[in-house]
Amino acid sequence: MKRELHKRNTPISRLIRDYTNKESGRVSESKVEIKRRFEHLDWKDQKRIVSAFLDSCRSDREWMYVRLLDLWDDCFAPRIAELWEQHHEERCAWVVIRHLPEDYIISQLDSFSNDRDYYFVCRRLAHRSDFCIDRERLSPVDHLAVLVHAGRSFSGSSALDMLYTLVNEECNTDFLHASYWKLKDNADVFHAMHIPQVSKALYYLRKAEHTDVVDEFEHWNDRVVAKILESPEYKEVRSEPLSYDDYLYRLRSIGRYYLYQELDSKYKTTELYKNTEPQVTDAYRMDVLKRMRKNNSSIDDLIESLSLELVN
Repeated sequence: MKRELHKRNTPISRLIRDYTNKESGRVSESKVEIKRRFEHLDWKDQKRIVSAFLDSCRSDREWMYVRLLDLWDDCFAPRIAELWEQHHEERCAWVVIRHLPEDYIISQLDSFSNDRDYYFVCRRLAHRSDFCIDRERLSPVDHLAVLVHAGRSFSGSSALDMLYTLVNEECNTDFLHASYWKLKDNADVFHAMHIPQVSKALYYLRKAEHTDVVDEFEHWNDRVVAKILESPEYKEVRSEPLSYDDYLYRLRSIGRYYLYQELDSKYKTTELYKNTEPQVTDAYRMDVLKRMRKNNSSIDDLIESLSLELVN
């Protein structure tokens, strides 16, 4: 049997030439091949491709911005600054914040408008004594992360206040569609350590060696868990034949209720929970119906036969 010969690679110089020549008829074909080979090319060829892509259309520029986060040379700085001031593209902002001179970043502060831009600006500049962090532009955990990364000091009392404030926020946020918590075992209950923002904050506090704050908060959480395990609501849920999803809903509701009850009044922003059941809102009903339809296809047949119209 005759062996099939592999197609020889087109020289990269030819691909670059065909890509930059919009009349070549091979722009798209060359671009695909350039992208496939890019990471394994010599630096001299990579530099040519960087320049070519930055001079091309938006999608090609955006593809290259991502590569420039880790493949950087100061020779690209003037072109990146020019593109930033011309287009203010989101991915270009990533490159500007990570690589351009600090004084340039400061001059552009008002131009960074994406949600996480200011956080990364602070990560880059917080080491400077002349850089004032605008706390209002950061979430509590992002502010803590910036302080820790920059080696700036903060009080244990303010950190503890933040942890309890995060618990309060969790307890007063709609949780019907939250899916971040799953049972680890049959004896698991929902508590403060399951709140993502709390877990992140504790990570940074350990990194900053605020072990006294972490220990105090963990002891508080242990007391809440003990109350949950002894609560009549928890014992009732454990005895009921519930589906996995309904069991999660109930445990999360009970956990939030007892977390909120055990907060000091200065951290509470609303009236105390009246019950430990999920609120029966339209959103809750729709979510329950969605799960029922997923588990029982005959429900869709019933909806169709009755000509019911579901409103999301």
